[in-house]
Amino acid sequence: MLAPYKFNETFNSAQLSPGEEATVNLTFFEGQEYRIVICAQGQVSPVSWKLKSGSQIIFESLADDPKGSFDLKMESTEQLQVVVWVADQETTTGIVNLGCVSILVGFKE
Repeated sequence: MLAPYKFNETFNSAQLSPGEEATVNLTFFEGQEYRIVICAQGQVSPVSWKLKSGSQIIFESLADDPKGSFDLKMESTEQLQVVVWVADQETTTGIVNLGCVSILVGFKE
């Protein structure tokens, strides 16, 4: 998933159910190349996610066209937001699916 990028050893995850979202603020450094990977348990996948700088969307992956990773090279050091969400889902059983969504970040040395 991350290869040939090296894991930055920061593990970000959230337990989400349908209709919920989570936002993680991450710092990315000038001149560095990164890969962001989103992993989700089957109960809540596919998930949608986007990478933002303030109100500007840099990348977006929607559930109907999922992309599990995104590569970028930073032109300046800045804090970006990764927003992950699970769409509302109808359930006939009344059981709400709950699962873990993880955000992995790798960098090139």
